[in-house]
Amino acid sequence: MATAHPQLDLYNPLVQVMRDDFEKLAFPGASYEDYEPEARRIFSKNAYTPHIRALIADVLSGRWGLGNTQAQVAEELAIERTALSDGLCKGTLSLHNYMMLRFHPWKPTGWDIRCIPFDLMNRNGFIAVCRQLTTRVPTRPGLDQRQFDEFHYELMCDLFLHAESWQCASTDGRIVLAGSLLQKLFSDPDRDILPFWKSPAEREQLDSFISNLLSDPKMAFDHVVEFQNRWQDIFVGACTLTEALLWSKS
Repeated sequence: MATAHPQLDLYNPLVQVMRDDFEKLAFPGASYEDYEPEARRIFSKNAYTPHIRALIADVLSGRWGLGNTQAQVAEELAIERTALSDGLCKGTLSLHNYMMLRFHPWKPTGWDIRCIPFDLMNRNGFIAVCRQLTTRVPTRPGLDQRQFDEFHYELMCDLFLHAESWQCASTDGRIVLAGSLLQKLFSDPDRDILPFWKSPAEREQLDSFISNLLSDPKMAFDHVVEFQNRWQDIFVGACTLTEALLWSKS
């Protein structure tokens, strides 16, 4: 499944140095604690969207008995079709429509297991916080918050998970490991680097991008090194800010 939150030891001495240095860089004269309310707002605003997308996708699957198309379901529920489209594509839904579906008498058994993907929800919240933190380092060369998508989030998780071997490889210029990491990640459907709500164009774009990297070991190595250098301290900062924000059933 998708990595709900990075398995990162924030008290590892090297990570701690990175965390403290980023705090000084991003919050001069302040601290992570001062930014926590903003991080909580951003996390919460974005974490629920995979739930809405999963819920609408399930409703449109036909197993609720409301129809198989947006037009049929909208007519059955007496709502605008655009409400279903926005829910599926953007993860937005009015409270009225959400409650109507949440307590609908035709709601199938086990809907919550399929429609509350906590791993995707927590990952989405983390990515949003990470992207927002780029505004705290606006002069960093080559930094584009759009780059930090589900694929690059999972890649950074792997870079920290295999930190020792990757550090040796990147220092020595051993380019093979980068391709191996990318291949393993790309071929693992459980990591959900392309969530179900991605458009065909977005899927094709990522497929093409990764295929190009895998066909050129030097390009793959350079990309991973550059990505890590631009994002790793932001990633650690986001870990610090979101550790206590994760959503769960309990």
